[in-house]
Amino acid sequence: MSLRHIQGLLGHSSPTTTARYAHLTKVTEQDSLTAIDNLINGLHVDLRRL
Repeated sequence: MSLRHIQGLLGHSSPTTTARYAHLTKVTEQDSLTAIDNLINGLHVDLRRL
């Protein structure tokens, strides 16, 4: 999720405020990537049914 999207959800007018509260670190970034990978890998799309 982009910082801009988070900023909108939290209602912040400044990205600096969002960054301060989002605690964007390498660990947080890696955790986000892992969560997204898990979601994507858990999807099953049967193209024959589309």
